[in-house]
Amino acid sequence: MIKGILIEEGKDLVRVETLPGDLPGYYSALDCSCIDIASVKIGPFVVDLVLDDEGLLTQRRPTIFSGDRRPMYVGSVFICSVDEDGREVDLPDDAMSYILGECMGYYSYEAETDSGERELRRQSCLIGVAE
Repeated sequence: MIKGILIEEGKDLVRVETLPGDLPGYYSALDCSCIDIASVKIGPFVVDLVLDDEGLLTQRRPTIFSGDRRPMYVGSVFICSVDEDGREVDLPDDAMSYILGECMGYYSYEAETDSGERELRRQSCLIGVAE
């Protein structure tokens, strides 16, 4: 089991989650059938992003932005740490506090409802990522 931060595409709520740390667990949490893992720097921390690799193909919303606010990744993402052997591990408490306190943001967008009307929605996102 791996403890980290889950940002779900289409939602404005960010959650601390514990996932199984295997492909079926990632697929279920990210609502996808293909993932990618990217190591990035967020402030003083190097973390792994477990990403919905289908996000661009399925027209998902951006959830990860660079420090200058350019979209970097789309779709749901799970943020965790990585050990010296390259395996995903729990996100340390100090990294979790930093990310949740300093790097989380929201943006608004218009979406069509099931009845065809337009409504304003909010998407949670991570800001300040460096590759």
